[in-house]
Amino acid sequence: MVALPAEIDAGNADQIGQELLSAISLGAAVVVIDMSPTTFCDSAGVQAIITAYRHAAANGTLLRWWPRRCCAYSPSSGPTSWSPSTRPWKQP
Repeated sequence: MVALPAEIDAGNADQIGQELLSAISLGAAVVVIDMSPTTFCDSAGVQAIITAYRHAAANGTLLRWWPRRCCAYSPSSGPTSWSPSTRPWKQP
């Protein structure tokens, strides 16, 4: 299980991606991403998870999310949608 932080953005997405790829490379049949504390994930975080999903699929590893409310995915396309963030939108 890989526990993710409360916020995932460009500042930590590369590190998270590396942690996911490391867990996948260990050869486990299933890797669980614990997103229970995660309330915000920007496009860099989504890309890191998609990349991990593709590596897992290529290695025959199942990548699963916890809790399941975090995102929807399909075996053919990977993550396809994210639930709305509980973090309020801030104008730049």
